[in-house]
Amino acid sequence: MSKIRPFPLAVLKKYWGFNDFRPLQEDIIHSVIQGNDTITLLPTGGGKSICFQVPGMVLEGLTLVISPLVALMQDQVQNLKNKGISAAYLSGHQNFHEQDVILNNCIYGKIKFLYVAPERLKHPLLLQRLEALNIGLIAVDEAHCISHWGHDFRPEYREIKEIRKYLPHVPCLALTATATQEVVDDIAIQLDMRKPQIFKQSFVRSNLSYNVRQTANKFGSLMEILNKFKGLSTIIFVSTRAHAVEVARLLADNGLPAVFYHAGLKSKERAQVQETWIADKQKIMVATNAFGMGIDKPDVRLVVHYDLPLSPESYFQEAGRAGRDGVKAYSVVIYDRLDEEVQGNRIKQNFLSAQKIEEIYQHLANHLQVPLNEQPDGSFTIKLASFCKDFQLKPVEVVAALKALHQMGYILWDSETVRPSTLMALADQTRIYQYQLENKSLGWLAQLLVRNYGGLFHGFVRIDEEKIALQSQRKTNEVVQGLNKLSELQLFNYQPGTDEPFIEFLAPRIKNIHPHHYLALKNREEQILKQWDAMLHFCQEEQHCRTQYLIQYFGESVGNCGHCDICRKENNDNWNQEDLNLVFQWVKSKKTFTISEINLFFNRWNNGKLVSILLHLIHSEIIIETEPGVYEKR
Repeated sequence: MSKIRPFPLAVLKKYWGFNDFRPLQEDIIHSVIQGNDTITLLPTGGGKSICFQVPGMVLEGLTLVISPLVALMQDQVQNLKNKGISAAYLSGHQNFHEQDVILNNCIYGKIKFLYVAPERLKHPLLLQRLEALNIGLIAVDEAHCISHWGHDFRPEYREIKEIRKYLPHVPCLALTATATQEVVDDIAIQLDMRKPQIFKQSFVRSNLSYNVRQTANKFGSLMEILNKFKGLSTIIFVSTRAHAVEVARLLADNGLPAVFYHAGLKSKERAQVQETWIADKQKIMVATNAFGMGIDKPDVRLVVHYDLPLSPESYFQEAGRAGRDGVKAYSVVIYDRLDEEVQGNRIKQNFLSAQKIEEIYQHLANHLQVPLNEQPDGSFTIKLASFCKDFQLKPVEVVAALKALHQMGYILWDSETVRPSTLMALADQTRIYQYQLENKSLGWLAQLLVRNYGGLFHGFVRIDEEKIALQSQRKTNEVVQGLNKLSELQLFNYQPGTDEPFIEFLAPRIKNIHPHHYLALKNREEQILKQWDAMLHFCQEEQHCRTQYLIQYFGESVGNCGHCDICRKENNDNWNQEDLNLVFQWVKSKKTFTISEINLFFNRWNNGKLVSILLHLIHSEIIIETEPGVYEKR
């Protein structure tokens, strides 16, 4: 008798605590459960992960999740574990033994979700185990990465089609938040989908107001905006690490304390900054685009782009971190005409000549001692400053070359992911207990590890050396030395963590990069410039609704929103003090009211005019919006 499968809603209630699905989620989940190839477009905050995690719990077997960001995989795996769901991830950060143990646990049915970085898909270790894994669903997260037309193309995503040949009857679910129709069509082709069911939630965010502030005094404008939103949760996006530190310092000097976040921070600093902001101990976060993926803070009221985003896709995704709770929120781009030159030059710095890319590729292989025609197993950490100094290279060119080599599929370059320290027991509990009794110098450490990390007998678990030191009232270096000793004794396998960027060779070292790879890179550069032009047009627009521009970019049609800066300006021209007084008198007679009630009373006015007056009353702190479409007199 076959096992009775749980209903999707029962799974949602049991593990996520929600009583209902969000719009489209249930339709997507049923499509997947019925075995259909499915493409899902849900905006940022639309609940994409539920769309594969719930059917993954309903379907028999393992769900293989392909995701481009190791940091995002780490967060999602931990979130699933916190819900009591077994999950693991594979990436180049892990050694052979770690990956081997994880895959064995998948085969034995101990893991329900396996997250895989795309470059793992052609790794022999995974390919050898593929048929034994009993995969019930393939989920491709950030699926726009598979398309040359997407804003974050990853060549290794093209390997998914090859994997599907081994699993012809397994449904594939592709998920993305930002994709044009061109990209959607390309996703279906590149994933070799069979009559895919396509579910697309409108990109319209009715509670989010898009604004551009053109100014020659960017910091003055930033201060003015932040003072209007004082005490509300805010993200300020900047383009570089140095700028994140500088803007946060300037804000603090001017009476607006802020925290900053970028990929150069140590892992504990990142976690602390993130926790401080999420807990509302600090309201303002200044960050590069390294911040935000996997962050679920629904009450962000303001997102400011102090530096220009490089594409409408990036902008839409980052701006969309505001107002996930459905309450009114604002996105503001602070734009100086000089930005066009500054950011334009930044883009062009990434466009290196074939000769320069070739030179840096060979230097890199020599530096890491990779012989010609060989592909080393595992990954390397690299100190960029030392590498640049040894070969007299400019850091900006090295980073650009590494990104280009990544785009061409020669290496995996990861400068943002932190590898946590991990530990696994190699000996059984009896042998470890015997060691505790016989060894006074390190018995305490073995005992503490077994007591606090029960899962280490089944696989690798994350550990925190500083926390262990605190618990044992010893120094951190003493704990590290002890862990290394226990590892040497084959009682445990200890893998120290690192914050250093890492590189993995995805193909054997060659003498010369093939010319067709440079051609593909050139095509990609043209696409990047096209997206940059679209972003500039958005910022320079002075007559047409900004929401309308963005939505049309993603292939939808929509009327004027009534609440972006251009619509408000147009609407402001259409109402006067007398109109304002009429609304004010009506509001005074009400404690609370809904948008439907006030629309009914002023039904002779167009909606844009009424929305503009309500926004004016909100900005004047006469009323507040307590939830979407519900207002209260202050």
